Amino acid sequence: MTDPDLQPQTLVANRYRVVRRIGQGGMGQVFLAQDTQLERDVAIKQLRGDGSNHKQLHRFEREAKFLAKLNHPCIVQVYDYISEADGGSLVMEYIDGVDLARKLREEGTSMAQRLQWLYQIMAGLSCAHNAGILHRDLKPENILIGRNGNAKLTDFGIAREQHQNTELTQAVIGSYAYMSPEQIADEPLDFKSDLFSFGIVAYSILLGCHPFGATGNTLKLLQSISAGSLDEAPLAQSELPDELQELLRSLLAKDKAERPASSQAVCEALATICQEHPLSDTIEDGSETTELPPLTLLTRQSSTMLLPRTQRLRRWLTIAAIAVITLGAGLWFSGANNSSGLIPKAVAVLPPSFDSEGKLADADQRLVGGTLYQAAQQGIVQLPSAEAIPRFEVAAQEGEPLQVLTALAAEEIIVTEAYCDRTWCDINLNRLAPSEDQQRLKVLASATFRTTVDRYAMLAERMYLHIHKLYDYQSETQLQLPDESEYKVFAEQYQDYVTSGAKISQLDTLDQLSPQTKDWASVQILYREVALDLYHDTGNAKALERLEQFLPAANRTDTEAQLTNQFALARNQRNFKQARHWLDRLQSLGVEHTKLTELEGLLALSQGDYPQAVESFRYGVELRPSVHNYFRLSMASWLNGDLAAARDNIAQAHQLNPNDHKTNRFRGVIALWSGDLDDATAALTQALSIERSAIVLNNLGVAHLLQGDYAQAHPLLTEALDIAPNDPQTLFNLADTYQVKGDEAKARELYRQVAELSAGASDAYTLRLHAQALAHLNKPVVAIDAYQNARQLDADSGDTHYTGALVYALAGEEISARLSAKAALEKGMGTAWFSLPWFNNLCDQGGTDCLTQVKQPEA
Repeated sequence: MTDPDLQPQTLVANRYRVVRRIGQGGMGQVFLAQDTQLERDVAIKQLRGDGSNHKQLHRFEREAKFLAKLNHPCIVQVYDYISEADGGSLVMEYIDGVDLARKLREEGTSMAQRLQWLYQIMAGLSCAHNAGILHRDLKPENILIGRNGNAKLTDFGIAREQHQNTELTQAVIGSYAYMSPEQIADEPLDFKSDLFSFGIVAYSILLGCHPFGATGNTLKLLQSISAGSLDEAPLAQSELPDELQELLRSLLAKDKAERPASSQAVCEALATICQEHPLSDTIEDGSETTELPPLTLLTRQSSTMLLPRTQRLRRWLTIAAIAVITLGAGLWFSGANNSSGLIPKAVAVLPPSFDSEGKLADADQRLVGGTLYQAAQQGIVQLPSAEAIPRFEVAAQEGEPLQVLTALAAEEIIVTEAYCDRTWCDINLNRLAPSEDQQRLKVLASATFRTTVDRYAMLAERMYLHIHKLYDYQSETQLQLPDESEYKVFAEQYQDYVTSGAKISQLDTLDQLSPQTKDWASVQILYREVALDLYHDTGNAKALERLEQFLPAANRTDTEAQLTNQFALARNQRNFKQARHWLDRLQSLGVEHTKLTELEGLLALSQGDYPQAVESFRYGVELRPSVHNYFRLSMASWLNGDLAAARDNIAQAHQLNPNDHKTNRFRGVIALWSGDLDDATAALTQALSIERSAIVLNNLGVAHLLQGDYAQAHPLLTEALDIAPNDPQTLFNLADTYQVKGDEAKARELYRQVAELSAGASDAYTLRLHAQALAHLNKPVVAIDAYQNARQLDADSGDTHYTGALVYALAGEEISARLSAKAALEKGMGTAWFSLPWFNNLCDQGGTDCLTQVKQPEA
């Protein structure tokens, strides 16, 4: 039975703990409660249980069913309905705010803000009408304004579906001051009755009075609504645009045929009015307000657009070692310098969520979603006070927004909800931050706007401006966008890259754009990302050549985006002197110190200066202890020979997000190096389920090889070679597989290819690979010479010691082989690596057991 006086701490339905009563009406009471399962605030609307409320209970149950059909950011959401013997409780979204009537009484609000509320009200009403539901009680008291400034439609207690006309007497249903003429006359109702009521609400909000005169005498007011004329004087004296005045007149037409065709048409009319006639942001007392209308006339502003994607790290785990080559993908930059000297806050933009109920085609949804995300990133990048976390980091995280924020170590998060029909979408933006207790998120600011689904440049522009609205920021520069047709080409290629990975066809398509569009920073960054991914996936330097041709000439490079692109290109071309030049140029441009430090770390990593890389990335972890930053520090520590630090940092990353495939991939590498083959296989298999790249295929193939499972190793390595043809490391791993299987002819053929591809190398990684291939080809002298050259470059790494053990073992120099093997084991390399047959002579008895303690060479 419902309780008419629920006390604090009472548990409703074994789930909802009452906090306090927050409202009371004729049908019952409303309580604030805590959902103990989902840990969120809810509102419980409880019908009085007095035994004589059958009609009210029918309405109450109907309201629950109606709200359950509606899912829109401008309608209060229903979560649960609790049925009792003689009553019921409706569990709804809790809105921390006041109704619109009280808001207007107690606070001065700008005309722009009022128009925003009207737009949001109509957007919610349009959703209800699309579901076939009439509200029938539209009034300011049934519109809630949250602390974030957004309006939400509520109280569907007397709503009904349009085709149902057998209701209680309609003349007594609804609020008199906001009824339509047909509602007063007890005539059949349709959606246009709600439009008339909306017209009264809109007129009252914008002009501060009722459109049909004073409301003190109910009978006289009903007569005026039914037969009286519209009060034109306030309209004539107002400064409202002519189009808005005409919209109000049409909404308030006595004849339904003269009213707008639909609520969607009204939404579109409001959007057009806002774009063509931006209203003043001055409130009634003449002071200024920071509130802006959601569809203000859009001005052209410029910013570089961030197009990050998964930063691919080429980690080929050889039979002897692992080499890590960092890529240029996923580099970030900002379009605004931070002159305050403060470290900008890290902001994560989540991919948009959609509710289109199947009305919006999948292809359109992908394009709209990609455009929304990309423009939101662009808007954040432009802010002097914020740093956009790259997409590849965000995309790797799963879970609720608070979990994602924690894994990213973000200070704020942008959540976008899109409610779409076939031709339009209502977009709701929320800027969220952790609450004081860090247990939930709170809303800092919100914005809502409507857009068509086929005009992507316009959508990007609106999204960009509304992101700035969330931060009360106005840029003095202009946003330069391509024309609609070329922007769509860009949007399609961007979304294809994000969802399907890099393709040569994407570069071909971008090459066909006009010179003006090619100069757009976002296109150049997308081209960079695709080209670098292709280069690192295939090893084909042609991708770098195409990137160099596409980017502006060096003497025309002066913006942060252009300098960052040139830096990434030079680093991947291993032209470190030129990369340093671009880094110095970025510093002189005033790029924020944290970003310069990250670029410094990437350059150090590419140059093999691992101590410097560790220092740079440790600084990044101190600033933002995220999954990605712990991962990168782990990788640098690993390359620096600090296995314990590498394990600790990758464990921190794994703890933040156990499902991150990049983390699992590197956990697998560390386990494989350490000889923990079961752990390595498990972690790499999990990574492979998400990323079937040559890197993961190679490492997993090696794990199976060391386990003696050649049937599993061979197809994995073959598939890796299909992805990266002629890659020396893949060829070498496959050659080892043939060797242990007894196919010496095939093995020698592949070892020979490796030796030829690695000839003339000057870096330690390739020299080690060259030495091992030569050793297997029975060329001990040149193999030892290559090993010694690698040792001069990287003397104390486990990789180099393992190469020495292999080269000396195959050369028959057992004492030197044992010394090198002992040094490799001391660096943390697992004994499983010495289970391969060419190491058998290192033990008196053969096999691998003796390698748990490698014998000291005799004096």
